[in-house]
Amino acid sequence: MGGNFRRNFRMFRKLCGDDALENVVIVTNMWSGVTRAKGEMREAELRDNFFKSALDKGATMLRHNNSVTSAHDILRCIIWKRPMPLQIQEELVDKELDIQETAAAEELLSQTRDLVREHQAKIRDLQKDMRGTERPFIS
Repeated sequence: MGGNFRRNFRMFRKLCGDDALENVVIVTNMWSGVTRAKGEMREAELRDNFFKSALDKGATMLRHNNSVTSAHDILRCIIWKRPMPLQIQEELVDKELDIQETAAAEELLSQTRDLVREHQAKIRDLQKDMRGTERPFIS
């Protein structure tokens, strides 16, 4: 999973909060596009790396294999979840925080700062490369 996925999932976690993760269902798909062994290997990697923290907090991981049965299994899992507010709702409504004071806003600011630092480093590298290729003007 790339950087965008990681950033988006971190933001998702900040919006939901740890308590609401027990209502999250992570669904894997495209099982018909890989061998069973390859799919299970990828699923294990997702379970043990990318989604481990959410799964540890109660999220569920299910497979959708393009069958009606697997779709019904996913829906049944969701239907029996106990409704609960998201962290962003609690922060804005219950705690009456300004949007800038929420965990999601803090995460967005952190991600923005990281991207600015990355871009500044790329600009410095490009400027350094350009200085090495400059030729004096000859008339």
